[in-house]
Amino acid sequence: MAACQTNKLILNKQIKSFKILKNNLYQLNLFNTKNTTKIETIDLRIPAHYFKVRAELVSLRFFNTLKIENNTISKTVELSKKGKEEANWFRNTKTYLPQISPLLIQASKDQKTYKLEYLPMVSLSEIYTYGQIDINYWEQIFKSINNVLEDMHDCANELKIKNKININDDIFKSFELEIFKKKTIERLILFSKSKSISYPFEVSLNNNKKISVDKIIDFIFESVIKIKKKYIYSHGDFCLSNILYDSRLSIIKLVDPLGHKEENNFNEMIKSQIYDLTKLAHSLLGFYDLINVGEISAEKFSIKENHISIFCNYTVDVYHEIIYKKASSYKFLKDCSLKEYLPGTVLLFLSMLPLHSDDEKKQMTLLGNAIRIYESLIYL
Repeated sequence: MAACQTNKLILNKQIKSFKILKNNLYQLNLFNTKNTTKIETIDLRIPAHYFKVRAELVSLRFFNTLKIENNTISKTVELSKKGKEEANWFRNTKTYLPQISPLLIQASKDQKTYKLEYLPMVSLSEIYTYGQIDINYWEQIFKSINNVLEDMHDCANELKIKNKININDDIFKSFELEIFKKKTIERLILFSKSKSISYPFEVSLNNNKKISVDKIIDFIFESVIKIKKKYIYSHGDFCLSNILYDSRLSIIKLVDPLGHKEENNFNEMIKSQIYDLTKLAHSLLGFYDLINVGEISAEKFSIKENHISIFCNYTVDVYHEIIYKKASSYKFLKDCSLKEYLPGTVLLFLSMLPLHSDDEKKQMTLLGNAIRIYESLIYL
């Protein structure tokens, strides 16, 4: 009887704690913050409230990079060419494929800032990493992604026919060589210098055999260029964080493109599907978003004599494992399986190492993940 009473008291305490936690989750209290003086307490269950606070937090988080006000979002890119190129992509998209992106409103004269309509939509990365939506709903999300890819495919074919454009495979191969192989090597050389080692260096994961990164690149690139090509109106960074989703209407809008150096240059607009689908596989099959938010993290690592040793458990929870399986079996663009693009994700993980120089542990987790995927491919 005493034990039952004790268990009952513990259960009541847990229920009370859960109610407090639930209340705190539903109510966001913003105390004495100069950036949020207009609202003190709001109910995040109301979509209008959620997106208002989200707009404030986005502006706060990215400082002068992003600013949301009066239903517009302004993005400032210190590298002026990048700002101009992104604005050009939105201009071209407005002309040729307006349904897939927010509307470009204006660009500054210095070409560093451009302004878009602000859409109250969350990224698929947020839904994937922080949400716990019905697992079966991901099939609807994949269908919405595929609808956009089909639009991009149809647009590219229409542009080719209407403008009598002849783009041969050599142009595509040149682009893929540049973005997959050359850029990866350049980035790894930068990474090597930052770690006081020389390129090419060796890596081992969880005490497995040492592997030289140059051998990985050569092997993987051969797999990438063998993929059957389809024309699409390219985005250039088709990852979950750049895909905004409206669950009410099941529609998608794309942001943060690679960009176009010129307006109305069809050779820039039309690419193969390989890079964009590799970026999608990078998120859904490569677990990049989970690594980025710290859900997967290296336990330990060491750098000695041109060899990096990493220990990390890349097991994910059941929810994300099921998403992985659903994404693996889904056919995009009628016959494209994301598993076919897994080799390319290895190069993406290697390429992004210098971009995370502020967090060495994350760098090593990303590097180890590249090795994990590579090993899974060679032992198939």
